[in-house]
Amino acid sequence: MNAYKKTIYFYVLRIVKNHDLADDVSQLVFIKVYKNLKQFKGNSSFKTWVLRIATNTSLTELSKNKRHQHDDLQETTLHLIDGFQDNVVETNFKNAVDKTLDYLSPVQRMVFTLRHIHGKSTKETSHIMDCSEGHIKKQLFLAIQKIRVHLNKLYPDHQWS
Repeated sequence: MNAYKKTIYFYVLRIVKNHDLADDVSQLVFIKVYKNLKQFKGNSSFKTWVLRIATNTSLTELSKNKRHQHDDLQETTLHLIDGFQDNVVETNFKNAVDKTLDYLSPVQRMVFTLRHIHGKSTKETSHIMDCSEGHIKKQLFLAIQKIRVHLNKLYPDHQWS
């Protein structure tokens, strides 16, 4: 389980956007994984199964707490963005990207995170989130549109394609 600790924490953090809540949710995820280990059927990879539990637990806890998250993601965002945007080194741009993710719904943020940060396929993402591939494609399209709109507002001299 230690191999998944950071992955789950950062994944959950991208959804709940609060470090304390991410700690709590991550612990809940591992408790659920441990308690339900016998129910793992092997229809998907173990990591996909764990991410699905993380997704469901995050959304449940987010709706329970109704915390609208802000703050404190700069360090995490810099770490995550470096993973998929190695050529982007400007801190201002990284902060802008982080701010644009705040405009996404939790579902859109989750889809974007799974596809572009964790590198999951549309099929894997649909399995993790327990919805159709068409829904994933639509949510990703909407997320990218919102990101473009906000980046265009912040950087009007650059065209985001």
